[in-house]
Amino acid sequence: HVNNTQFLRLLEDARVAALPRWFPEGLALLERGILVVRHEIEYRAQLDYRPEPVAIDLWVTRIGGAGYDLAYVVRDPDGVGSGTVYAVAETSLALFDFAANTPRRATAVERECLTAHLGAPAPLRKRSSSSRFNERPRSAHVGHVAHDATRVPLGTPPIVPMFTPLRSGRGQTMCSR
Repeated sequence: HVNNTQFLRLLEDARVAALPRWFPEGLALLERGILVVRHEIEYRAQLDYRPEPVAIDLWVTRIGGAGYDLAYVVRDPDGVGSGTVYAVAETSLALFDFAANTPRRATAVERECLTAHLGAPAPLRKRSSSSRFNERPRSAHVGHVAHDATRVPLGTPPIVPMFTPLRSGRGQTMCSR
């Protein structure tokens, strides 16, 4: 089956594929500065190696002054498989000025582009407050809001890049588009 670390690569491929579709400056935005600051992923089903692609629904869930969050659903594309959802995830991104080595504010154009893809929260399952993996130090201030797993993105349709999980000759996974 596809290793859990490969899912993060699929999410990265989906984010990068969205840039030219969402922003006028396209991939140049990466050089201006975007940093991943957090990933949260729920693995819902095992994804076996196969020649058929997977679809990744991708949309914006939060827009802040110097960053934004993206939600993903990794699933069988329409007409392939049984409609299985393999993973649901969310990534927090920070806008960063590499030249100044400091966070930067979103431009008006970036905010407008992100707003066009704003949708519902990621359909992550609620975590149990008794879970030892969910414990936080008492001094940390962390806001966590549980979201109904049946929610779907609102507004404009999400981007759905297609990726095929393939095994390379060395036992590693590659993503082909």
